[in-house]
Amino acid sequence: MSLRLASDVEGFKAALTVRELSRLLSLSEKLIYRLIRQGKLPALRVGTSVRLDPAVTANWIRCHVTGK
Repeated sequence: MSLRLASDVEGFKAALTVRELSRLLSLSEKLIYRLIRQGKLPALRVGTSVRLDPAVTANWIRCHVTGK
């Protein structure tokens, strides 16, 4: 993952779906759901849907790219 990717994610105006994030990060949806379940990736539940805040997700990416 790159820091530019974090900026791209942060540019989204609406909450991301797991499918959108998995495509952006080239990770499986299954892995994204696992990270959310484990509390490693912050997400919101809206009814039965899972959504990811672009700013929070971009920060998560930055922390994992830089290792901070």
